[in-house]
Amino acid sequence: MKKLILNIALILFVQFSFGQSLEDYLKIAEDNNPEVKANYQVYLAFIEKSKQVTALPDPKISLGYFISPVETRVGPQQAKISISQSLPWFGTLDTKGSVFEEKAKAQLQVVEEVKNKLHLEVKTTWYQLFELERILELTKENLIILKTYDNLAISKYEVAQTSLVDVIRVQLQIEQIENELLTLENEKIPLITKFNSLLNRNSKSEIQISSSLPDVISPSYRSQIVDSLFEQIPRFQHLKYQKISVNRLQEVARLSGKPSFSLGLDYAVVGRRTDMDVPDNGKNIFMPMVSFSLPLNRKKYQAAVNEQIINQQKIEYQIETMKNNFIVDLENIHKETNDAERNIKLYTSQIQMASQALNILIVNYSSAGEDFEEILRIQQQILGYKIAFEHARKDQYILNSKIEYLLAGN
Repeated sequence: MKKLILNIALILFVQFSFGQSLEDYLKIAEDNNPEVKANYQVYLAFIEKSKQVTALPDPKISLGYFISPVETRVGPQQAKISISQSLPWFGTLDTKGSVFEEKAKAQLQVVEEVKNKLHLEVKTTWYQLFELERILELTKENLIILKTYDNLAISKYEVAQTSLVDVIRVQLQIEQIENELLTLENEKIPLITKFNSLLNRNSKSEIQISSSLPDVISPSYRSQIVDSLFEQIPRFQHLKYQKISVNRLQEVARLSGKPSFSLGLDYAVVGRRTDMDVPDNGKNIFMPMVSFSLPLNRKKYQAAVNEQIINQQKIEYQIETMKNNFIVDLENIHKETNDAERNIKLYTSQIQMASQALNILIVNYSSAGEDFEEILRIQQQILGYKIAFEHARKDQYILNSKIEYLLAGN
């Protein structure tokens, strides 16, 4: 028991310490998002529909009473009860059921597609928030550095090694940075609202953002066959099942051109004859019946078949268009990913070189009181490089998420 309590306490500590991860938020969004739920209800409706169309039509029962009895050899007919059951051509009901079974499978792929898009939106917004938090941190760090420069400039001015202009310059930049911090804080509000909306929860709910991110590992796809990748994505699977359902509809249209049957039974209530005694006097009558419907309007049924052939061709064109767009999207993301990776390397190098130059300038200013304006310029340049680095890194993560979305199911 003691060990169990310690384990529970450890779990709670970990959860409290690290909060909710991006994966946790993805799960919350998947469970709560109304669009996912709505599309799943459509799937359930198709399942129920398949049960309806495979059932036989309701039998018909009719009752009749002869106000003026019809005289027969064995007595007057007083009443009649009829029951009949319509029967479609063999296999028609099962085929109709399979139409909605395939539609249900297609709808499940819609659910998966909605989930994948939701994941992409959640990740994109989360990475934008992460970037904004990092820029806020960098800007605050830059503000602290500028305040140390302010103290340094004041010290130099007090010993008459520099002019008051240096003090004014740095204080102007401090005011500008403080204003930028307020702007960045305001930029968080719409992102937080959007993120909570995706999770279908209160717009002001707190969002916990990690302090760091793991290295991006982009899925390898260029070495694989694009066709095999494409055939696994939910959007293609949706069209595939739609095409199968259209094939089933074509079969339903063909079967509708076959005769249908109706089996029935008439039961007539016969009274006894009182004027004579005959064999089977007053015996009730049973009469089995079989009827057929003859589909003579062949043009109507052939048109129904042709309609589904046209729908099949439409889906083929949709698949072809989707595949072309899939290839283009992959190539565009591949190009943008290369750009982001190249920019990350560039800004990393520029930050290092600019930092080296800044250190040299600070040493010169401390000893000779020169180039203070250049110190401020390089300091802002370094901040710009760091912010550009965060932009490129955010782009890299979002592009990686887009690749995951495109290749979802692989």
